[in-house]
Amino acid sequence: MKAHRVYWSKGPNERDELRAELIINFSGMCLVRTVGDPAWWMGQLHQNGESIVCWGHYGTDLARAIDAL
Repeated sequence: MKAHRVYWSKGPNERDELRAELIINFSGMCLVRTVGDPAWWMGQLHQNGESIVCWGHYGTDLARAIDAL
């Protein structure tokens, strides 16, 4: 299994690293649940294939997060 680095994009040049507990990949669009946080983050697999940059936070409802894809 490949390890991914996950980031929260706060702005054009601002990123915070997130500790991923679970990643669901939908052909490059990803939903990520982080350690200690039951909410779902949405992001995209970076072209390097090793990192995911998140831009949205969709709460704890997985169905809502999937609908937002």
